[in-house]
Amino acid sequence: MQQEVVLAMLAKEPSHGYELRARLRHALGPLGEALNAGQVYVTLTRLEKAGLVTADRSTGAADRPDRKVYELTPDGQQR
Repeated sequence: MQQEVVLAMLAKEPSHGYELRARLRHALGPLGEALNAGQVYVTLTRLEKAGLVTADRSTGAADRPDRKVYELTPDGQQR
């Protein structure tokens, strides 16, 4: 997956991985159907290690676990 696509999606609004995957699938249409969750999380991890995104834990509802919400850093916004 192209990192620039993920950065562009996060530029619109911070998202957790599952939400980001759904937005990507919707935006990419048929191409997005082949997208698996693992690809999204691998890309997010690489972007985080590169200092382009940060991840903060958000408290989940009682029936859901906490989630990492990803957002761009200033370097990520520049790129």
